Amino acid sequence: MRAGFTDENMALDSRERFGYIQHKQMEVIIERYLVISAHREEECKNALGQVPAMDYITHFEWGCMDGEQTGWAIPEGESAKEAMMAVPCAERHSASIVKFTRFPPADIEKMHVK
Repeated sequence: MRAGFTDENMALDSRERFGYIQHKQMEVIIERYLVISAHREEECKNALGQVPAMDYITHFEWGCMDGEQTGWAIPEGESAKEAMMAVPCAERHSASIVKFTRFPPADIEKMHVK
């Protein structure tokens, strides 16, 4: 057997052995966000009316019937900007977004150690 030529190399697909390496697709990391979209009571009907057109009415939880003129959604996306697309254009200026992070217990202990 020649140097640098192992059984593992022999098992490679012939396309790979002869230089036709397939490119792996770039891994996309999807994050979860909390989108908070508040409006005034007099804007409620208009604010809620914009959401069905975007097919997001079922993605939001609304506090309007309890006097909290706010909608909350937890969309997934590659970025906060992408997640913000869940909010109608006219409401984005007043909406806020928070990226969720999960911490393993060991990381929590390290967070506050100086």
